[in-house]
This record gives sequence, structure tokens and C-alpha cells, in this order.
Amino acid sequence: MRLLFLLPALLLLTGCPLLADPDEPCICTEEYRMIIVRVVDEAGAPVGGLRVTVRNERTGRLIEREEMGFDPGTYTVVTDLHVPVISEDGDRISFHAENERYVADAEFVVRVDPCRCHIDMVSGPNWIRARPR
Repeated sequence: MRLLFLLPALLLLTGCPLLADPDEPCICTEEYRMIIVRVVDEAGAPVGGLRVTVRNERTGRLIEREEMGFDPGTYTVVTDLHVPVISEDGDRISFHAENERYVADAEFVVRVDPCRCHIDMVSGPNWIRARPR
């Protein structure tokens, strides 16, 4: 009976890249990761309606992104959709947002896991204080 409980656990562990044989294929999970940032004004209120530009500094290319319908002031930086353009060593990702009243900038370091399944934020802010123009 105990074997029935241990077998699923052993099967799950074999999908872990740290325990798996490097010559074996990776098993990706179905989770969907994203890196988001909240932009606030001097009083800490969310700043919505910003035009956002995200750039991979390693490649110099803009990263196409979509807003995910978050609360005003919350913006997507990158998601698992961007795994093909992010390196395992980590890339500097610049975030720039502006409208007629505010400007906000931040830098993130993002990498992908060795199996190239998901993104991970190495460093970067959870929120940015926008500067008045």
C-alpha cells in the first residue's frame, strides 16, 4: 500500500531538472509565469494609462507584450511567452512607461530555467514611483 503512495512522488521527482539525467528530456509544468510591476505616483496612487516599452538589452530588440487586464497601474514586463528571447544566463530587461503627465523607468534581470520552460526574475522592483514630466 505504501508503494502506491511513493510511486507518484518518485515519478514527480524524476521530472525535476536538478535530479534528472541531463540527457533525458525535461518535463515542463503547466504553470504560466509572468513578471509584473506596479507604477505609482508621488502619493502612492496607481498610475494607469501609460504607454509601455520593454527592451531586451542583450539583443537590443523590443519585446512585444500584451496587457493582461490587471488593476490600473499594474503592467506586464515579460511572461513565459518570451522564453524564446531570454537567455539562461539572464538578460537585462529595460521597462519604460510614459504618458503626458508621468515617466517611469526600471531595469530587471530575467532568465529562463535550464529546460527553457519558464522565466524567473533574478532582480528588479515590484513597484516604480513615476516621475512627473
